[in-house]
Amino acid sequence: LDVGCGIGGTARFLRRVTGATVTGVDLTSKFVDAANQLTDLVGLSDGVDFQTGSATDLPFDNASFDAVCMVHVGMNIADKYPMFAEMARVARPNSPVVVYDLMLTGSGDELVYPMPWSPTPEFSFPAVQSEYEAAATAAGLTPTDVQDHADLARRFFNEPPASPPPVTLFDLMGPEMPTMLGNAKAAVNAGQVGPILLAFRT
Repeated sequence: LDVGCGIGGTARFLRRVTGATVTGVDLTSKFVDAANQLTDLVGLSDGVDFQTGSATDLPFDNASFDAVCMVHVGMNIADKYPMFAEMARVARPNSPVVVYDLMLTGSGDELVYPMPWSPTPEFSFPAVQSEYEAAATAAGLTPTDVQDHADLARRFFNEPPASPPPVTLFDLMGPEMPTMLGNAKAAVNAGQVGPILLAFRT
């Protein structure tokens, strides 16, 4: 399960690399529509499907998935506990749950908006690593790994690929996207936020 799948890039990658059947869920219906269309275009729709739903109220039965991931979603969720509780609920026993988010490495007061995840501070909820870990533990998950990818983020912003993918989420984000990326780049370079991978088991 890919929680907060956006236009489906992570789900398609997982299908291609692992051969697993992957389900993506996202709150934004236009992203789900785009994900389904793109997946059809690349011939992966037999093993990947997408549907609309909330990360804090997943539309799946208990113990439905062998693995759960969430990439760059938690910054939009104020209370981290419900999202971890839902991921734990739909994962089968002894299954991996992996979260990859931009987390606060400063106070957060320095952030300039709009950001890629939110146009204003009102809907932006980045948190420190310890807040994620506390919420996950409270939801019954056991930590297994932590990876700080700050260097990777700096390379992403400062050394962009010469040939980016033809279609990305940025194509759906509108005219403010260059400003959003510029603000995110400044925050990463200043050490205010950075991507951190947290892995757990149910």
